[in-house]
Amino acid sequence: MSDTNPDKKKISVIVPVYNAQRTLERCVSSILNQTYPAMELILVDDASTDSSRQLMEELERRAPDKIMLVLCDENRGPGGARNAGLMYASGDYIGFVDSDDYISSSFYEKLVDELERGGFDYVDSGYYNESKDLSMLNTGRNERGMLTDAARRELIVSGGYLWSKLFRRELFFDYGIVFRENCILEDSEVLVKLIAYARSIGAVEETMYWYSKSADSASQKHSPASYLDNIYNAMSALARLEDELDNYRELKPAIDYEIIQMYNYGVVAALKDAQTDRELDTFAELERLRLLKQSGADTGYDNPYVRNKIDNADIDIMKHNDKDPKNLIRMVTGH
Repeated sequence: MSDTNPDKKKISVIVPVYNAQRTLERCVSSILNQTYPAMELILVDDASTDSSRQLMEELERRAPDKIMLVLCDENRGPGGARNAGLMYASGDYIGFVDSDDYISSSFYEKLVDELERGGFDYVDSGYYNESKDLSMLNTGRNERGMLTDAARRELIVSGGYLWSKLFRRELFFDYGIVFRENCILEDSEVLVKLIAYARSIGAVEETMYWYSKSADSASQKHSPASYLDNIYNAMSALARLEDELDNYRELKPAIDYEIIQMYNYGVVAALKDAQTDRELDTFAELERLRLLKQSGADTGYDNPYVRNKIDNADIDIMKHNDKDPKNLIRMVTGH
């Protein structure tokens, strides 16, 4: 793929695609229409079953100097598709866009300008959540510049997404960061790692990314059992960071909050199934979540992030599950 702008640092934009025929052309057009010239767009077909692959082939034919098409023989999930894209990424900077989203024409130019101005490891931007009719920026002013561990904790608990950011490639390749495959919530611990390893970060206080999660997106198509497996695996991945991060102890309150937040999602999902579909062995699901939470997040509910960010009613439900899952099931279902 030719680089027609040798004086500009190159951006590799990775777009995982699975059955995105309705939104893909809008997404790709917004990337190709960027004011920043030195870019490659890596479209990764995650074994789509609709006409997405044919559409991507047509898009590649239209812009062969800008688009690279990577084909997965089997479905690997968003994480696997991103991993495949990273294998081919030649850019100095790495960006991600989801196939049902789109970006403003100056998105990457403004992110590069900010990144190079401050010498940052990554920069964040504002985004618009269409389903909530809400514009957000997850990187606060107090968390920008050279990072302390206190700032890293705030960034971890504030949440956020890969796609609103632009990263120096070294953050991924120097630390061997890869995504878990065949799952959702695949970026939960990856975001923590990127924050833990980054020395400094910046942000552009402007809404430039449109988040348009569709009913066809990967995270919307999971059974209760599959969803709880994903919750459990995300909690496990966060707990394993103890063995990977040199500054884990300093970041532990924020990581524990992330684990407890996942625990909350899992308990609520298991109880909802017990009240409705009854597809699950509710006790077994609640028990395995309980045991993992107790071993992986020992700061507990006195953790200030937990107290400040999770509703007391949800904390009470989790405490009930910690004490006696069977009794919690009886309380909720009446039997």
